[in-house]
Amino acid sequence: MRLPRMTTRRWIVAVAVIGLMLGGTIEAYRLAYRLRRRYGDFLDRAQWHSGFVFDWNARWRKNESDATLRRINYHAEMARKYEHAARYPWLPVAPDPPVPE
Repeated sequence: MRLPRMTTRRWIVAVAVIGLMLGGTIEAYRLAYRLRRRYGDFLDRAQWHSGFVFDWNARWRKNESDATLRRINYHAEMARKYEHAARYPWLPVAPDPPVPE
């Protein structure tokens, strides 16, 4: 069986197909890198907020005013928010509300 002749048109099509395959592969690696980076950033934020709540509960639980309870609840909610964002890094994340006074 004889192979078909490679004309200029066929070479152009072959180069275009190879270029699309390479471009798709590179873009897939870029997307995976961005998702891993977002995962790490969100996980760091969740751990920071969780650390604040844990530290407060472990050391200064004696002083429980309304303001401190609001602040603890705020950080607990932010920890849950960023844990969810780390689990699903491709979803958008709403901006943080202001820290309660």
